[in-house]
Amino acid sequence: MAIASPGSTLVGKAQNHPNIRVLERSNAVDLIVSDKIGLPGTRRVVGAWVWNRNKETVETCHAKAVVLATGGASKVYQYTTNPDISSGDGIAMAWRAGCRVANLEFNQFHPTALYHPQARNFLLTEALRGEGAYLKRPDGTRFMPDFDERGELAPRDIVARAIDHEMKRLGADLKRIMYVPRHQP
Repeated sequence: MAIASPGSTLVGKAQNHPNIRVLERSNAVDLIVSDKIGLPGTRRVVGAWVWNRNKETVETCHAKAVVLATGGASKVYQYTTNPDISSGDGIAMAWRAGCRVANLEFNQFHPTALYHPQARNFLLTEALRGEGAYLKRPDGTRFMPDFDERGELAPRDIVARAIDHEMKRLGADLKRIMYVPRHQP
């Protein structure tokens, strides 16, 4: 059983595999665990309950093996450029099925985005910093050199922590940290 986005390489390969049934317009709701449905033997995942968006029903899908590859949970943050599907649903399903989860505090962020209160955040790629853009405080002074000798070219985890630190220190909200091309004053 595979649930994936149409057009992806994964779907193309899965559709051509004789032992995989691809479910389109479907979302896994939860994993089916053997002891929860009264099956004897070792506790194991034996399938998934799946929401069929075409029929608007939950279907039971049994499987000899289940691979859960649902992505992360970075959309749980209010301000993010991550897609809506990065909701953590797969991690929650694994947890409810009895799996151990670890290191959930480690999220990868793109530290810079174009913020507008009535619009989706738009990623401002690291390439802008690579081309010379500066990160500045509301007073116009650069702050990245205070955190790392590489300045704006520091790795994104350092840049993200520096932005967070400056915003908390100054009481600044997201729209107050500026991204300015180097050639402008």
